[in-house]
Amino acid sequence: MRGITPRLAGAGWAASIAGFFVCMVYNILIGLSLVYMVNGSGQPWAKKGYTRSYGCSTALMSSTTTSELYFYKDVVKLFDDEACAAFEYGEGTVFAWGLYLAVLITWLICFLCIMFGVKSSSYVVMVTVPLPFICLFALMAYFIGLNKDVGGDGIGYYLGGK
Repeated sequence: MRGITPRLAGAGWAASIAGFFVCMVYNILIGLSLVYMVNGSGQPWAKKGYTRSYGCSTALMSSTTTSELYFYKDVVKLFDDEACAAFEYGEGTVFAWGLYLAVLITWLICFLCIMFGVKSSSYVVMVTVPLPFICLFALMAYFIGLNKDVGGDGIGYYLGGK
């Protein structure tokens, strides 16, 4: 922007910094999605498959859903396993390695996409444009297979009619 006129230099810097912050937020969200995509095949946060520890079975934590407990205990490692309370600074060092690696992978993919310039972005677009549709049709085929478990009303639940 400074090349247009020197007064617009601040607008160029502001746009670059805002783009960086937006990229940070979306990469973290995509990293969380990757963690759930890798760990979510058996839905470990479901009520029937998730066992609460003794600290999470107290009256204070009984209103917390199992999906929320799974997120705080197993994904971001914010809650302690035994006490089911948030870690305080100075206690043990807890680090969510799975989440760290997922976010690192998303940053690496972004770096590889922009490393070679605009010419390489056409290859990225060839993959990322049809991928949501492929995933949507795969999920639709999966849920059609689950239709018999709910008495033939699976499509109605999927489309929101039930």
